[in-house]
Amino acid sequence: MKKVCFSAAVFALLFVACGKHEFIEDFPEPEDSSSSNRSSSSVITGQSSSSSTDFSSSSSLGSSSSLGSSSSEAESCELNFDEFNEITINTVCTYEESVLVPPDKTLNIGPNAKIEFKNNASLNMYRYNILNIAAGAELKFGNNSELQIGNGTDFNISGPAVLKATNSSNKWKGITINSNAGEINIEHAEISDADIGIDFGKTGVLKNSKIYNNGYGIKLNTAFEKGNFSGNNFSSNGYNVDGKLVYMPFLGSPEQFADGTMHIKGSDNFTEKITLPAFTYFIDGGMIFVRNELKIEPGAHFKFAENSGMQVWSGPMIVIGEPDNPIVFEPAEENKFWGAGDHKAAFEFRMSSGSDAFVFQHFEVIRAKRAFVNNGTQPVILSDGYIIDFEISDFTFGIYGIQHTNVITNQYVE
Repeated sequence: MKKVCFSAAVFALLFVACGKHEFIEDFPEPEDSSSSNRSSSSVITGQSSSSSTDFSSSSSLGSSSSLGSSSSEAESCELNFDEFNEITINTVCTYEESVLVPPDKTLNIGPNAKIEFKNNASLNMYRYNILNIAAGAELKFGNNSELQIGNGTDFNISGPAVLKATNSSNKWKGITINSNAGEINIEHAEISDADIGIDFGKTGVLKNSKIYNNGYGIKLNTAFEKGNFSGNNFSSNGYNVDGKLVYMPFLGSPEQFADGTMHIKGSDNFTEKITLPAFTYFIDGGMIFVRNELKIEPGAHFKFAENSGMQVWSGPMIVIGEPDNPIVFEPAEENKFWGAGDHKAAFEFRMSSGSDAFVFQHFEVIRAKRAFVNNGTQPVILSDGYIIDFEISDFTFGIYGIQHTNVITNQYVE
């Protein structure tokens, strides 16, 4: 005998199929919210074929109601937040249009969920929601589709869980986390084939996750707190991370970034004391202004756009590599020279007081317009390094000069 199913939705895209609702305990009861009652829930389980239903809206969100006998007979991909404050999807669902989860609602993606958002269809957690994605869940996104985490929304992935493009050659937009989002906890996630894997307007926890084949693995608008980023595996991204240099020390060990580059966009002016890990960095134009102690770990590799460089106003600046693991500075493009400012310098020192020296040891500066300019009052000491293929004949310049010992130099010749 055929079963007939029907539903009504508030701010939600509905897909209807027949079957059975049942309650499960895969997700703990979320913490109570001062602005909503999350006591009622609906769980969608089993296999489901789906057809799209119109987006609808209502001026009344209402309070949640318990599942009645009629609704408990239904099985679907329905997101009926008009009736329920909490819904769990634990089935196969396809959405042709965007889903907007209204405020103060909880959406759980269960371990058996296989969900696809078609081209231009996104999942939008509007504000003060909770989105939980369980181990075993898989979400696929079409072209121009994304997952948006809005103001006040808590976002939790307790994987392994997969978020990827429907077609790996046709990227989706990725995950966007608003700067005023709630708690962010992402562990054991696999995120791939996006323009931006995760755009962190606000950071939280990202651990033991695999981020690969994205235009940008992640973008940072603020730094992670110490200890909240570890055990990840970034590979085959256009850039692994986009963000300021001062965010980089909080990204843990270089082993997480087996290949690929950190993207530093435009000028960067930092006053914090930092130690840069042995990542590969692309300085994408502009000047890096150093206004506090800067240390660089052995093995770090910097690639500079044509009109970019470092201007050091305070120190010390300590660039000490190892004989078999030097610190390398070179142009991003092999046929270009790099350096900026009036002196076209890779490194210009302007420190006017203090007693700190600037030390470079076991280093390589390759294809700089002019390698070092010292217009400050403190010494610049170079040793056991290479200055290779510089463009301007006086590769070092300045009132107080540059001291160098066992430094091999070679001027570029056309």
